[in-house]
Amino acid sequence: MKDKKIIGKAKENLKNHPKVAEDISITRYGTASFIAKKVTQITPLEKGKKIEEKLDKIFLHKLWGPFTTVLFLLIIFGILLYLGNFMQGILMGLTENLLSSFTVTDQSIVNMILVQGLTGLAAGVSIALPYVFLFYLILGLLEDVGLLSRFIVNAKRFLKKLGLPGKSFIPLILGLGCTAPACRACRVLSSRKEQFHTASLFAFMPCSSRIAIIMGIVGFYGGTKLAFSVFATLLVAGLIWAFGIKKIIHIKSEPLLLELPPYRKPLIKNVLAKSWIRMKDFVYIV
Repeated sequence: MKDKKIIGKAKENLKNHPKVAEDISITRYGTASFIAKKVTQITPLEKGKKIEEKLDKIFLHKLWGPFTTVLFLLIIFGILLYLGNFMQGILMGLTENLLSSFTVTDQSIVNMILVQGLTGLAAGVSIALPYVFLFYLILGLLEDVGLLSRFIVNAKRFLKKLGLPGKSFIPLILGLGCTAPACRACRVLSSRKEQFHTASLFAFMPCSSRIAIIMGIVGFYGGTKLAFSVFATLLVAGLIWAFGIKKIIHIKSEPLLLELPPYRKPLIKNVLAKSWIRMKDFVYIV
């Protein structure tokens, strides 16, 4: 009987006080906040952490983040073109001197095959290798410094419009170095559709060896403007293809879960080791 009386009084009080659930929730959160204030100790950020916070405000900003990403990519592209061209000239001089010592007067088939084989190998080493090595060296530096993850976050917004996941940024960037490891990197993508969509864009992306050919042949005979017009044509064609595939293949958009590492000084030993691991596909396969 006593229980029934208590329940009856509670029901009457509920009618006079309809927002019981809200009050319980407010009381619960208020109590939790009070306890947190009592036990939490707030310490000021160290100088290094403050600098990291300021850098993240720039690199992860909605406007400045994509701008800095594009700017860094253009700088990388410029370094590849000019420094790669410089290294190419040095290697070509060395390989020409080396090949001159192998020239033979005997015009037999064996000697011709040997000389032509060495000439082709020397051309591959002197023309393509500087660009591939430089690209993977820069990529390793960006990864160790902690900028690559920030660039992926910024690129996700643009890639989403093309129907691509944020994780496809890594294979696409690797595609600028060499298509072979870029195709292998597509395995990180979760579905076959994403892998096909990303891999199909490699046809429009100039890898380091293609960049060397475009700048070495088109740039030499047609000038820099013609060479850049080739890159612009590839870019426009790639965008048209990406938008077209997006309409045909409907890929479900997934959230990007990515750990943002702290900013660090790169270790040259680690950068060189990673560059070689990535270059092995180019050296052994291509």
